Amino acid sequence: MIKLYYKEARGSLVFAAPDVAERVSQIHHALRASTWGEMKSLLPSGELQKMEPYFSEDEEGNPEIPSDETLNPSDYVPGFSDGDYPLWLQAEQDRLLPHDLLERFGIRETSVLNGNFWTIDPANEAALITELQARGVDAQRRDDLAFY
Repeated sequence: MIKLYYKEARGSLVFAAPDVAERVSQIHHALRASTWGEMKSLLPSGELQKMEPYFSEDEEGNPEIPSDETLNPSDYVPGFSDGDYPLWLQAEQDRLLPHDLLERFGIRETSVLNGNFWTIDPANEAALITELQARGVDAQRRDDLAFY
């Protein structure tokens, strides 16, 4: 059985593989930290390295950003302001859900900066989950996670 997590975000149901949903949620949580040091401590393994090409480094190769510096993700996180980071899962729905169900329950839309994405009306939740279960998908609602 395939397992997916989902939630309602920005007026749409959004689905993700459990590991992806948890990782993206952890990144969102870290980006809400008040300081650079707090953010670094909250990021999942490997995420800071993805940002490091954008930092100047000290002699040991560590980013020259004081741990107590107030965090403004737009200053240090490439892609944050334009919606490219962390991963926008709403744009990934066609990789997870059967196309016929997306056509039946969703609307394909296009954003100016980030391309195509699916909006799935939350009013269709019960019917969509029933269809997914019939196809061997265990979809668990996870409103405690931060992903969209």
